[in-house]
Amino acid sequence: MLGFFFKKNFYEGWDNVMFFIVPNLILDAALLLLGIPAFFVTQMPDNLAFAGIIIWAVLAFFACVAIALTSLSWAELSHDIVNYGVPELKDFFKFMKSSVKDAFKFGAICFVVLVITVVGAAYYFTPYFKGTTTGTETAVVESSAIQTVTDAATNLEAAAQTGTQGSFIGLLAGFVFCWIALSIFMALFWYPALRSFMHNPFGKSIKKCFILLFDNLAFSVVLGFYNVFLFLISIVMLGVAPGMAGIGLARENALYLLMKKYDYLEELDKAKEPLNSPKRRRIPWRDLLAVDIENTGTKGFKGFFMPWKELEDQGAKTVTKKQDDIEEDEKWREE
Repeated sequence: MLGFFFKKNFYEGWDNVMFFIVPNLILDAALLLLGIPAFFVTQMPDNLAFAGIIIWAVLAFFACVAIALTSLSWAELSHDIVNYGVPELKDFFKFMKSSVKDAFKFGAICFVVLVITVVGAAYYFTPYFKGTTTGTETAVVESSAIQTVTDAATNLEAAAQTGTQGSFIGLLAGFVFCWIALSIFMALFWYPALRSFMHNPFGKSIKKCFILLFDNLAFSVVLGFYNVFLFLISIVMLGVAPGMAGIGLARENALYLLMKKYDYLEELDKAKEPLNSPKRRRIPWRDLLAVDIENTGTKGFKGFFMPWKELEDQGAKTVTKKQDDIEEDEKWREE
């Protein structure tokens, strides 16, 4: 299944790469417009630091909403792509109008999680790094390597005894906190695709995001690394491609394949198959994806760079095959 996912996503991304440009440029323009005032906020005097933080928070909120709006709109459009449909770019703007309400809700949740993550990480890790810096500065002043080691050991021992920030327990709690935050972001990542497939109420969709994550944790991790790879390519391509659209298409294709599994499990439920049945543990992906594998096919060099040539060759082969069938029929009739 995993190999077919990469193949199908690459083929569809290549065939629809021109559709990536407009959504990506819209998002890039929105982030740029929000980034310009954010830059000038950093030049504000120290006595206006609190006001600067408020402005930064407002800009970050609208950045989350902008990402949410474009992601939800693109998910609706890419839903047609993964189902072998023919998308129209004008539909993207139509979907933007219908996605505003959910975009503000989804953007607000992402913003809150982001703020909690930043504040929590600062709370747990800043004291630890401050302690490390203080020990180093003391060592430089005293110019003694032995004293550095002694001070560091003393500080760690004292921190461990108090159990406060900067201790080993605090550091461990910080890592646990970051893993929880990462899990929440990975679950929320599924929301645009779930919305485009099911159109459930907002709260129900968010709940299904977490169910989907923990039910397909390994695949979600692989998809996460794949998205990091797409993100790095997007940086090189200045966000034009694959960008948000390419990452969204990958997410849509991933859920498209997972829905095949859930449809299969639903049929087993109707047949009252036991929960510990081997049919549930071993998903017959080859059978479930047989039609999709045939529809996706295999592209050669011409298929990527000169698709019209490949279509001409396929048409010629089809005509030749039909002609051969006609000749065989005539021979059979003569005999």
